[in-house]
Amino acid sequence: GVPDGLTLGHHFGVVYQVPFLYWARSPSDLQDPRVLKSQPYGYLLSNSQDDELLATLTLASESLREREQSRQSRVDALSTETEGIIVTDLSGRITYLNPLAEDLTGWHIAEATNQPYQEVFRLVDAQGNHVPHLPFIEGRDRSASVVASLARRSGKTLRVSERTSSLTDGDGSLAGLYISFTLHE
Repeated sequence: GVPDGLTLGHHFGVVYQVPFLYWARSPSDLQDPRVLKSQPYGYLLSNSQDDELLATLTLASESLREREQSRQSRVDALSTETEGIIVTDLSGRITYLNPLAEDLTGWHIAEATNQPYQEVFRLVDAQGNHVPHLPFIEGRDRSASVVASLARRSGKTLRVSERTSSLTDGDGSLAGLYISFTLHE
């Protein structure tokens, strides 16, 4: 019932996008095609020396930094002053709010970061009951706006038009959600 290292690697690298390294007994342990598909940040052999460990960790850290800068550059390019922008990671936790999203939701980015996005972008019905945000509804054009009631942190509601799209990383893999919204006229 315990998953093998390659299955865990797949979950870390592809599903959760958590940086990780493989530690193997011999180079032949790394020949399985699933090793590269799981997107590791590197590997070490069990008989590695300290300088090899340091070099591998340095390269992995630099790769992680570059990936984060690339993601932030894409978010910055999409960000505007006329729309509230919320960006999530693959698990739906907030990684970014622009200033207008802070104003409209009543949440500051420092408080919202790592929160489930539906806690911050909380949609409600006419009676104030929580309505799940369904980012991708079958048959709905993803570029079309949807009008909804957004419950601000203070409890006050606002009518907003929102569009949600998937956010991908530099490799084209799903990386999270991109939610843009404006006050509805």
